[in-house]
Amino acid sequence: MKISNILRSIMGYILLIIALSILAIPGSILFLMPACWRRKSSLFFSFMHIVYWVILRCTMVPIKIIGASHIPRKTAIIVANHQSALDVTLVSVLLKGHAHIWLAWSALFKRFALNFIL
Repeated sequence: MKISNILRSIMGYILLIIALSILAIPGSILFLMPACWRRKSSLFFSFMHIVYWVILRCTMVPIKIIGASHIPRKTAIIVANHQSALDVTLVSVLLKGHAHIWLAWSALFKRFALNFIL
């Protein structure tokens, strides 16, 4: 493994920790909103767009997006086939703050921390 890849990974982790610590206070306030308000709030989805964008940039992975103009701006079902762990982040960034809901495997809801997030 090249030393430059290791340094890039370490730098990405440091940037991610700094960015998420800055976004933690407004994020915790928005997450304390009742779920029915969060689903209707454009402020919540705009904030999540910023969080996902920061996470994507902190990975320092070069990403080439082809066909972003084909993403609908109205109600649609978007299916990600999980080519990487960045699928959720990348699709959320491409939605540009539009309301969206993620579906997940039902066993994930049995864990408290994941149930709160999902």
